[in-house]
Amino acid sequence: MISYALKLSYDGSAYAGWQRQINAMTVQETVESTWQKVFSESIKTTGASRTDAGVHARGQVAMFKSEKALTPRQMVLAMNSHLPDSIAVVDAVPVDEAFHARYGARGKHYTYRLATGLIRPVLERTTIVHQPATVDIDKVNDLLRLLEGEKDFTALMDQGSPSKRYVRRIYEAKASQLDERIDFSIKGDGFLYHMVRIIVGTALMVGRGKLSLTEVEANLSAKKRVGLGPTMPPGGLCLERVYYEQALFGDDSVDALLASMSER
Repeated sequence: MISYALKLSYDGSAYAGWQRQINAMTVQETVESTWQKVFSESIKTTGASRTDAGVHARGQVAMFKSEKALTPRQMVLAMNSHLPDSIAVVDAVPVDEAFHARYGARGKHYTYRLATGLIRPVLERTTIVHQPATVDIDKVNDLLRLLEGEKDFTALMDQGSPSKRYVRRIYEAKASQLDERIDFSIKGDGFLYHMVRIIVGTALMVGRGKLSLTEVEANLSAKKRVGLGPTMPPGGLCLERVYYEQALFGDDSVDALLASMSER
């Protein structure tokens, strides 16, 4: 058996998340069934992130074992000729048997896209969330800078998280505004259940003057979810990249992640 890793991009709006479910179509099931159709072989994939229903990806990583000896080009072209338009294999590489897409991940980069104008963005409606508001971007970034570093993020987690490791490190969190659009970018060593979406919701409350940095700090210290921002809708969230100890698909090593931080 040969171990492989795929880099996947997908529009998650048509799927009930990454992980297989009994009564709903998921990205994992679609990838596995497509491999079966193309190569007449059953595989079991493991994703680096269990993206929720409606969440997108440009850099999801999935591992699996196969008896097929194939080049990356063969896998990419064959899979993409049969996958639906909402999913694409961006790249493929053979990996060591010890590699694990989920447990080997050392960092992740998520983005969140928000439209704040009165008119909804029709052509981007599946990948951007529309919430009309006047937002102070400087206050938003004040909050995001406050969250950088290693902290207990229990207050920024929804119930139902399978993880008991509540201390995480946010390497970089920032937001940029252009006209009536705000783009969030958050990089960390890992994230709790709905954590990025709650961070964005909390940042927006701060940016609209409905929540102070002092109140956020108090909630973080008390590990108190109530009083912080809402869990934002999934459609604006995108998994951009997963980082590993050694580079897997070019610039996705821990060294590359830390180098990008030193350039600030």
